[in-house]
Amino acid sequence: MTLKDDADNGIETYRMHVSARYLELTRKKLELTRLPRELELPDQRQWDYGTPKAILEPIVDYWMEEYNWRDQETTFNNRLPQFRTTVNLGLGSTSSEDDARRRLHFAHKRSSAERAIPLLFCHGWPPSFTEVIKIIDQLSNPISTPPRGSQDALGFHVVAPSIPGFGFSDASSSETFGLRRTAEIFDGLMKQLGYEEYVAYGGDW
Repeated sequence: MTLKDDADNGIETYRMHVSARYLELTRKKLELTRLPRELELPDQRQWDYGTPKAILEPIVDYWMEEYNWRDQETTFNNRLPQFRTTVNLGLGSTSSEDDARRRLHFAHKRSSAERAIPLLFCHGWPPSFTEVIKIIDQLSNPISTPPRGSQDALGFHVVAPSIPGFGFSDASSSETFGLRRTAEIFDGLMKQLGYEEYVAYGGDW
C-alpha cells in the first residue's frame, strides 16, 4: 500500500471556525423558544410525541447559560487532524453533474504501526464525525499489551468523513443522492488517500 502525499493530492488542512454571527443567531433562537403545552399522557407514553418538556427545558437552559461552543471548537481542532478535499467520481448512469464532484470534510490520522489497516469510520445520525474523538488515538497508536510487544499491536489509519450535508461536507441538490452515492464518494476519498483496500465501520443504518 502506497500512501499519497496530501499536499500533492488536492487535500487541504482544515480547522473549524463557526462565525460569531451564527452563534449569536442560535442564541437568539433559543431565547425566543417557547415550548408548547404538553398532552396529558401516562408515563409509559411520555415520548410518543417527541422529547418531553421536562427533559427539553433544562437542555435549552444549558445551551443558553453554560454551553461554550468555542471551547468545544478548540478541543476538536486540537485533537482531530481535519482536512477537506474534492472527490471526483465522474458521471455515472444514475448520477448528476452535481454528484460527480463532492467536497468532503474528514478527520484523518495515520498510524505508526508497521502493518496498520486503513479504517473508514462512518458516523450516523444525529451524531457527527466528532464521535471518533474518543477512540482515534487508541485506534491509530494502540498501547501494547504485554507480553505481545509493540511490534504485534494492531493499528489503524483512521479516516472519519462527514456525511455529505452534515458538518462541513457539501450537501447534494440531487433527489437521487443517497446511500449508494455516499458509499461511492467515500470509496473515492479512500482511494484518493492511497487506500486501495480498507475496512469500514458504521452504524445507524
